[in-house]
Amino acid sequence: MPRPKVRPEDRRRSVRACDTCKHLKKRCDSLLPCTPCTKKGISESCEYSEKTRRRLERPYSPPQQRSVHKRESRAGSASSHAPSSSAPQANHEPTVFEDTRDNTRANTRENTPAPFVGQKPVMLFSSTGEKVFVGNTAALSFHQFLRKILKRFAGPSSFTEGQQSRRMLEIDIPDSEASAFHDDLTEEDKRALIQCFLDASCGLLDLFTQPDIERLISLARHAQENGLDQIRGTHREDLASFYAMIAIGAQCRGRDLQERLNAARYFSKARQLSFESMLQDPTTNMARAFLLMAFFMFGACRRNTAFMFIGVASKAAVVLGLHVSGQYKYLSPEERDMRLRTGKSIRALDLVCSSILGRPGSTLSLRADDVYASDLSPESTGHRAVALSATYEASTVLESIVHKAAQDSNMDAGTAENFLQMLKEWSGALPPILRQRRRSDSMQLDPSYRESSIGNIHVACTYYFGVILTTRHFLIQHTMPLLRKPPMQGATGDKSSFRDHGKVAEMAHVCIDAAVYMAQMCAEAADGGVLLGNMCILKAWIFAAGLVLGFCLLSGDQTNTHAGEAFDGSRRVLAWLGQLSPQAQQYHEILTSFSDAITTYKAKLAREKERSKVPLVEKILSLEPVGGPQDQPGSMTSMLDGVDATLSLPEAPDSETTPTSWSDILGTQSLLDFPVPPGEDEVMLNLFWDGYAMNFGAPVPHQ
Repeated sequence: MPRPKVRPEDRRRSVRACDTCKHLKKRCDSLLPCTPCTKKGISESCEYSEKTRRRLERPYSPPQQRSVHKRESRAGSASSHAPSSSAPQANHEPTVFEDTRDNTRANTRENTPAPFVGQKPVMLFSSTGEKVFVGNTAALSFHQFLRKILKRFAGPSSFTEGQQSRRMLEIDIPDSEASAFHDDLTEEDKRALIQCFLDASCGLLDLFTQPDIERLISLARHAQENGLDQIRGTHREDLASFYAMIAIGAQCRGRDLQERLNAARYFSKARQLSFESMLQDPTTNMARAFLLMAFFMFGACRRNTAFMFIGVASKAAVVLGLHVSGQYKYLSPEERDMRLRTGKSIRALDLVCSSILGRPGSTLSLRADDVYASDLSPESTGHRAVALSATYEASTVLESIVHKAAQDSNMDAGTAENFLQMLKEWSGALPPILRQRRRSDSMQLDPSYRESSIGNIHVACTYYFGVILTTRHFLIQHTMPLLRKPPMQGATGDKSSFRDHGKVAEMAHVCIDAAVYMAQMCAEAADGGVLLGNMCILKAWIFAAGLVLGFCLLSGDQTNTHAGEAFDGSRRVLAWLGQLSPQAQQYHEILTSFSDAITTYKAKLAREKERSKVPLVEKILSLEPVGGPQDQPGSMTSMLDGVDATLSLPEAPDSETTPTSWSDILGTQSLLDFPVPPGEDEVMLNLFWDGYAMNFGAPVPHQ
């Protein structure tokens, strides 16, 4: 008699367990968060994976085939009542039928493609425990997708089980009393830090001309001599922008701890001056100050705060009509130029940062009299204005891509080709000054070399990132079947399915190529000393490219032979940027754990492939000496022991002719025939290759 069913309130075990307790094999209480996770302080990572149990659908068979199966089953049942002479056959038939059914189900599981599920938006926890939105085009969403995929195919690892994977990294800025602020930097230091800001922001911001900067330096000198209380009106907002630029420059250079503290100190003062009027009187100076503070916050790993500051700047731009360029003709040329540069800077930074996190933008495009990068003359407007205009145009395409992906994560090939064509037309209209790379020794000769180079890098990364956002969906669609077992030989399909698969593969390779180009370019810039210590936007782009390259390596796709080298280059750049940026350091740790997980997965596949081989030949004889190889007089080990004994002889009186190292032995003709002892071959290779080390920092000759 079966035992009575246990009531739910009397059960000692929970119906379900969270993923962490399953991995650690701990008893879970099914709460959210559960008690074990709460005690360990990892309540934010407590999740429950929904695993539904459903019957496996049987493969479709035509009616004629089903009737044949029914007749065979009836015949099998009738044969069970046959005489004993046919009993062995009757007993064998059910076994054959069961094996066939199991094989059919196994083949169905292996060869039936699972429904494709692309990236989904995720909700991450902020530093205060509040959930924040990250869209499906963000690299963080792609990271969550890769964690689930790798856990399913390779099992748990440090990449899939990270405790902080559901938390958005946010670093606290050191507190600095703005009331006790003292402007103690020399004018020379201020000019150097402002130049660092101009270098780091080229291609993204163009807020002040050189005469404007000289005016701000004079204003700061006046405030330093007479006190901040003597500065009134909009000049205080000018000082806020000036202090914010100094803070960004100190943040990007970060030579020592004192300079990083100066960055926090000047930023605190800029923030206090910006909020003095409590946003009651929007001005262009206010919009520029909040945009600069947003740029600083991105470098300080406070992305949500940066979005809030961009929102203030964008709404101020709408109030001031910066998006209606048709009204600029009634203003003076200086005012018109300032409003145009400010409006473009706000929109470019807003859309670039929004595309990185998959969030909708908050700015409006210019409605009329738009100025395109191809129409700007570098001789009349300067390289900085040309780079900003190029980023501004590309950001509009990024906005369309993010908006389309938010509506439909499974973008069709026609829409993707349309976006790629738009980016191709944009890149074809770029002036030569944005596509050329000057000699690396120009940094010492031309002070603006780093500024123009970083501006070109920002423009190029905007293009590559747009291509990645457009085609990453196809990379997932192309790679997922490669992670499963290959289909049965002789499987056929219609021509349309093969044509669609070819288009998906083409788009996937475009995504990989864009990631390779971006990673290679950034690695070359870092090796050439072009990049600064804290690149607030570039590190997010490199991380997105690194995830794509790692996903390519995971699938074993050998189409692009430079993917592995580019993946290592992206990790190297993030490791270097991680010295000043905790965000870049976290990105580097994620890619490093991803690399280790890829290695583990490939080793697992190799072992499974080795076990699945059908041995057509086997080793039947091994000539292993009974006493061990070292006891045999003619063995290789005894020969090497003789060489070691020769090398360990006492030193001869004539030390010039006695070999004292393996390098001397290589120079002795009589000993060239001896094999190298174990452990010394690696040293010899290092000595040999050190003489042929390539200098990657050599200047690039003119073409």
